[in-house]
Amino acid sequence: MKHWSLNFLLSCLVTLFTAILVGLAIYVNVARPVVGKVSTPGFSAIDINTSQWNIACAVLGTAVGMLVTAALACDDGLLTRQEIVSKEGVPPFYLRPLTIMRGLDQVKYGWPHISRMILLCLTIVATLFTTATVAIFGVHNVGQSLSNQSASWPLDTILKYENDGLYSSPEQLVQIYEVAVLDAFLFRTANIHALNVSKDYVTGFPEWLPELGQIGDTLYPSLNTQGIGLNISSYLDYTGHPREGFQVPDVYTFNKMYGNVFGTQIEVKCTDAEHTLKTSLATTNLNTTDSFSYLINTQKGAEFTFIADLHILKIGAALVSDNNEPVLTIAIPYDAHHAFVTECTYSGNDFTASVSLDSRVSPLRISNKIEDGSSIDNETKWLLARSMYNLLSLQAGGSLTRAWQSAKFLGPIDGHSNATTTSLLESIFGQMGEALISLKRQDIEKADLSLAYKLPTGSAITVFVTVSQIGAGS
Repeated sequence: MKHWSLNFLLSCLVTLFTAILVGLAIYVNVARPVVGKVSTPGFSAIDINTSQWNIACAVLGTAVGMLVTAALACDDGLLTRQEIVSKEGVPPFYLRPLTIMRGLDQVKYGWPHISRMILLCLTIVATLFTTATVAIFGVHNVGQSLSNQSASWPLDTILKYENDGLYSSPEQLVQIYEVAVLDAFLFRTANIHALNVSKDYVTGFPEWLPELGQIGDTLYPSLNTQGIGLNISSYLDYTGHPREGFQVPDVYTFNKMYGNVFGTQIEVKCTDAEHTLKTSLATTNLNTTDSFSYLINTQKGAEFTFIADLHILKIGAALVSDNNEPVLTIAIPYDAHHAFVTECTYSGNDFTASVSLDSRVSPLRISNKIEDGSSIDNETKWLLARSMYNLLSLQAGGSLTRAWQSAKFLGPIDGHSNATTTSLLESIFGQMGEALISLKRQDIEKADLSLAYKLPTGSAITVFVTVSQIGAGS
């Protein structure tokens, strides 16, 4: 009677623990909880220590396995006692405790017994409880793809969104930040372009100049951002602001990304301006004889008045309207009777392109253009031209002047042709326009844009991450 009671108790405990484990296994495989501090849409999080959790799973599996093995041994002993009092008796072999070795010998010597064979199989399964428990309930790092079906939009949507003031956070009001970033980028792009044509470049600088660099929240492989502004920093880590339509856990490791996004190609065309030039000797405190006062007027209405010393680079800028379109005029005097004056106009169009990111420290790689879109409107042209004019109006050319002086490039002053200077300005202004559009896009094309549902459907990207998931090994 005592053995029956012990066997019954162990059987009840085994049944109870097995039912609990099966229920938990079903929950884990359905809910797929992840390790984290905060649950987010689509991801239920459990705040646990991964190492301690896996150790606890191993201990639990071992304990349950030992309990099941003990219950099976009791069942085997009960069968032995029943056979001892029977007429047939019991083979001496079964007087040994139930172990895997006895079971193997049992199979080897051909002593089949259905009940005992079942107990043997269950004993073998019980020895695997530790491994099974860790696999089913342990924490494992698994790869997962996250899809954002509206990650990028055409430029007119971006600018309308910004003008409507639909900002998701105060940090998106970044007009001052844009000016600072663009001014630094102006120096970098102007300096690199000038070094490439400078007479001192071959002897004073290496044979290559790195164009890779950060603009805003995205790392670009070259000075040509192509107006692409996917905000990469917002995808690298969870920012604390869940976004409708793009579900991410609060803790993950970024692996890579690919998809299609919108960009905007900007072209700047500069042509010689018809102008009049009046010069006169300027009176200075140093009483030098090589300072001149310049008065320049173009046929389209740009006017320049400044004092410049010969052999010192000074750049003037003016913004006028021609048939309601912006004309950015640049003037560089280079001797007492001449000045380089050019008029620059803007054009461009949207396009979609394939992009990819190989790691969190890699630049955003722009693979190829897929399809051209609409041309930029007149309002966008004014935005680009006015932004460039404001930067050039600072201290007689601002960072453009300082960058060229640093590269020992003085344009027409040191003998470079007007064509060379014009080509540089076209490249610099075009890249500056694309950089501005990239910054505008980065404000909107964020992983955590809470008001994204108010925008029309955009292009899609896929992000591959690694998450710590409970039960991912089952």
